[in-house]
Order: sequence, then structure tokens, then C-alpha cells
Amino acid sequence: MVKIVCIFTDQLFAFHYKKETDNELRRLLKLWHNTEYLYQFVTKHIADVPNKVTVQTLINQLIDNANDIDDILNEISTDSNRNMEEFFKPLYNLEFHIVELSKQKGRKNYLRLYAIKIDKNCFVITGGAI
Repeated sequence: MVKIVCIFTDQLFAFHYKKETDNELRRLLKLWHNTEYLYQFVTKHIADVPNKVTVQTLINQLIDNANDIDDILNEISTDSNRNMEEFFKPLYNLEFHIVELSKQKGRKNYLRLYAIKIDKNCFVITGGAI
């Protein structure tokens, strides 16, 4: 069972799965701030870590990326001249994912949020990935 909960009025919603305590946005942001989880994830996928980047450096980058995502979503939601469509871009016909923060911040972002576009400037976050 899934509920759709409001994150920012008329702009952003998120799935809240029955077995989860938090909606998908909050769950993912908490997960991406959990250093134990990130350490296990990065060490499991060590072959994908760029050369000359330490595990700790990558974990710090992931936490920074999560903070950036939260900050940008909050900024967009409070600025009437901005909209969620600048944050999400098409992945396929009806699916959207986060615009790479590297285009905005000049550095690599490893985190992704996935959302479905419901209407103009209205999205429902369905999940995410590292």
C-alpha cells in the first residue's frame, strides 16, 4: 500500500510506502546522511569509486550532495520565480529524475531522485538511488 503525501503545496509530493516510517524524500535523505549505510555501500561498490578518491572523501561528497538536494528543493519551493521543472528532467516519456547537480555546482553528484510528473510543475517522488 502506498500513500501520496505533500512535501511542498501543489509542487512536490512523495510516495509513503506502508512499511516505511518516512515518505520517500525523507527516507532517502536520512539514508544518504547515515554514515554507516554509506560506508557499507561505498565499500561494497569500491570498484566504482573514482581513482584517487578515498572512501571517506566519497562519503563526505554523498552527504554534501544530499544537503544540496534538500537545499535546492527548499529554495525552489519558496521562490515564486522558480519551479520544480528546473530541478527534474525527463528520463523517459513520463518519468523524471534529478538534474545532475554537477551542471549547477561544477562537481559530480552521485545521488538521484526519481519522480513522476503529474502536471505542469507538479511531481511525485517515487524513489532514488546512489
